Amino acid sequence: LFCSLCSNFIVGCCSHEMAERTFNFNVGIMGHVDSGKTTLAKALSTVASTAAFDKHPQSKQRGITLDLGFSSFSVDIPEKLKSKESKFSDYDTLQITLVDCPGHGSLFRTVIGGSRIMDMVLLVIDICKGIQPQTAECIVLADITCPKRMLIALNKIDLLPNEGKAKATAIEKFQRRLRKTLQNTSFADVPMIAVSALDEAEKSETLKTLIDCLVDQVYCPHRSAEGKFLFYVDHCFNVKGQGTVLTGTVISGSVGVKSVVEIPTLNEKRKIKSIQIFHKAVESIAQGSRAGICVAQFDTSRLERGVVCESNCLQKIQYGVVSVSAIVHYKHPLRNNSKFHVTVGYETVIGKFIFFHCEPHKCRCAPAGQFALESNYLKQEDENMMPDANDSSYPLHRYAVVQFEQAIFCFNQAQYIASKLDQPLEVSACRIAFHGQMLQMMPSNEHSTNWLKTLPVFKRKIKRGTICNILDQHTVAVRGMFSKTSSLVPFLGCKVTLLNEHRTEGVIEGWFGKSGKIKVRFPNPLSEQFMQTVTASSANTGDSSRTVLLEFQASVFDSQKSIIQ
Repeated sequence: LFCSLCSNFIVGCCSHEMAERTFNFNVGIMGHVDSGKTTLAKALSTVASTAAFDKHPQSKQRGITLDLGFSSFSVDIPEKLKSKESKFSDYDTLQITLVDCPGHGSLFRTVIGGSRIMDMVLLVIDICKGIQPQTAECIVLADITCPKRMLIALNKIDLLPNEGKAKATAIEKFQRRLRKTLQNTSFADVPMIAVSALDEAEKSETLKTLIDCLVDQVYCPHRSAEGKFLFYVDHCFNVKGQGTVLTGTVISGSVGVKSVVEIPTLNEKRKIKSIQIFHKAVESIAQGSRAGICVAQFDTSRLERGVVCESNCLQKIQYGVVSVSAIVHYKHPLRNNSKFHVTVGYETVIGKFIFFHCEPHKCRCAPAGQFALESNYLKQEDENMMPDANDSSYPLHRYAVVQFEQAIFCFNQAQYIASKLDQPLEVSACRIAFHGQMLQMMPSNEHSTNWLKTLPVFKRKIKRGTICNILDQHTVAVRGMFSKTSSLVPFLGCKVTLLNEHRTEGVIEGWFGKSGKIKVRFPNPLSEQFMQTVTASSANTGDSSRTVLLEFQASVFDSQKSIIQ
């Protein structure tokens, strides 16, 4: 009697327990269009989620394209995985979630957005066509988001010549060429598996080999239930009588049924009614989980992709300071005030950048690579931000101030990728320019001028003048460095250098008369010969030994701030 009364509860508990004993691992399937990604995903999968293998009919009706497809398959966790990483001993089942990405170049921004949720990349290459433009871009993107974590599927081997050893020879030759192409990436030694997703004669054996190799490459990403809950939503749809289902991946933190979450772009909050992981009901989810969250119904046309989070997790920002890691394959100079497509999560907006860096040999970034308001930084002078890395003047850490054309929701340390997605697809060149993290954020309701003034970014400047009078053995008058309307106050006491053979150093003491000349004092006396030469000749002779040099740094964003040397 007790069992019959509690059977529903027991079933629910078993389902929840089963889900809790399942380890989810997210694999992004990338490659050029028509390389066979979706066919391969379909052949591997046993469970199809929203928009898997085709677009969701509701999205077709609304005229909104859904480009990411999700599906999964599960295996028992092998003992060798448990022996490799002890954390796997807490689980019984390994669930591989496949993120099927579009391959057309015009949809690459969707691939960039989806890359944030991937633990590993399955790169699909048409062995008959080799590396194509989007194949190369996917390799660059994977090197940013999943370094060293890749498995390559050489697809369509059924189309290779099959006489004698011709097929095996062709596969081996292709693998050698591909290894050479990848030698300067983090994927030089990744496994390559030859497969056929269509040919029945080869499909079963090659897919089994691919799955075995994929499982061997699984690792335990750093995941924690701590931290603020952040959930990247890739699809949403209404279920009659239930509410609105938001499908996505937990980026950080955890959440449970009955928790209240925020949808920042809608400025609304909703209570979670239920949670499912691939059709299995669970009570909570944590970082790394792929799930569907059901909340009270709303108009899904207002949200296609986006973020769901705990209250006040994200800030709406217009400006930010970001770290900058340049992509060596991007062949254009990174100029100040240039605009790029900036992808944060699933959101892509236009951003304008001003680049700067720490001083070579004087890096005070602490911890290493972190922007600090207590340090001073130099604005990029060279148009090309990718000098020779062997150059001793190469900056150790690089940053940028970014201004977004429209405000975005963001969190501190969020990863971003900057690209030139408007570059013509006919041009076979890398469109990913640089990437990094959000280090400082300016709330959109704060005045930008005031915020920018707090940034310790300076620009190197040089002023030159010429000695026109010898006042005494220690003091000279210099003309041409300032105009008579200039403010001399910020420069009083600044060091200057006389470009004579001794490179004598002095300091600016003040004005000399009212015509724009200044008085410079040298602690060490000038030589009699030098004073006689200056006195006997005109200041217009072009003699460089009477040139006085003032080198300083001025604030880029605050014209009223004192200069530094």
